[in-house]
Amino acid sequence: MFSSKKSAKKLIAVFDISSGSIGGALAKIPADENIHPEIIFSTRNIISGEHDLDFNLFLNLTLKTLQRTAQELLETRIGAPSEIHVMLSAPWSTSHKRIIDFEKREEFKFTDKLLEQLLAKDSDPDLSREVQFSGMGDLNVFEREMMRVKLNGYPILNPVNQESRHAEVEIWSSAVSSDVKSKFIESINRVFSVEPTFHSSIFSLYKLTKGLYPNEDNAIIIDIGGETTEIGIVKNDVLEQFATFPIGENEMLRTLGQEMNTPGIDQTYNIFNMYFDGKLDSKTDKKVSEILNAPRTKWFKGFASTLEELSKSGLLPNTLFISANRDLQSWVYEEIFKNGLNNLTHGHAVFNGISLDEHEVSKYIDSRGGNLDTALGLQVLFTRMNK
Repeated sequence: MFSSKKSAKKLIAVFDISSGSIGGALAKIPADENIHPEIIFSTRNIISGEHDLDFNLFLNLTLKTLQRTAQELLETRIGAPSEIHVMLSAPWSTSHKRIIDFEKREEFKFTDKLLEQLLAKDSDPDLSREVQFSGMGDLNVFEREMMRVKLNGYPILNPVNQESRHAEVEIWSSAVSSDVKSKFIESINRVFSVEPTFHSSIFSLYKLTKGLYPNEDNAIIIDIGGETTEIGIVKNDVLEQFATFPIGENEMLRTLGQEMNTPGIDQTYNIFNMYFDGKLDSKTDKKVSEILNAPRTKWFKGFASTLEELSKSGLLPNTLFISANRDLQSWVYEEIFKNGLNNLTHGHAVFNGISLDEHEVSKYIDSRGGNLDTALGLQVLFTRMNK
């Protein structure tokens, strides 16, 4: 019997470490790009439903949840992954685009060596002085990518060997506290002996939407987590801006749990899901709607304020990519369309929403056992595209 390299599949593990939960998945990635990757097993564990925890306590809870999630993957007995990919979002990581300038009076040739020298200027100590990275202690920059080169003010696709007097190199960097990263690795390595590769959630979504929707080169990416919401602004196919605000899905869940006096987070989630699925009786549905009104308004105010701040650097695109719990996506669109905000877009264009939901993701990935964890599905797709 002869085996085909195209039929080979590698087993990978993906961990999604967000502010409210940790997801883990084992997936098979075919060598043949015409065959969909397949999630064999996935799980997601809540970190905590509490708010304003001491950071060290929150970190310890996160580490325990991460190790428990890894243990669940191991107990499937599917096999040991050859690669492990870890996706980080706020508050664990932050990202920043930086421009490095190089100028001479006389024309110079832009060479590979010059590019290397300019990229070397984007060092970890330099980044620690940036506002976005302050307070993180010793930094580990786990993601660094050249986004664009401009020569004499114009974007150049292939700048090497071109003549210029002024060069600008735009670099996207994502960093994590060195201590936090080492503790994440230690938790994973207690279960799997593979060195994990780290990625930021916002950059992986940028690369993924760029690959899946090549015609949408201007967009707003919204990633709603448990405790935070991240926003990325893409202009002319480049991830230009990044911002977060500290309100996410847990704000709604906490309020709902307190007002409904539910005994635990699982019961709160059940009511939350039934509400968005339209499965509650009319009396309970009305009560839940009234309870969620305040946290919804709070989230939207944070979202609108963040967009207004981002728009100070220029009018915003009107295409939205939303990554969130499926129950939140329709509500987010409803709030955005109801409240306008198109005064912030080019030509006051109405927002056009593209849901990165289970229906959309399942076009590109297979999943055993029914429901697809959308966030993990997106990250498996990113890993496949980014190989």
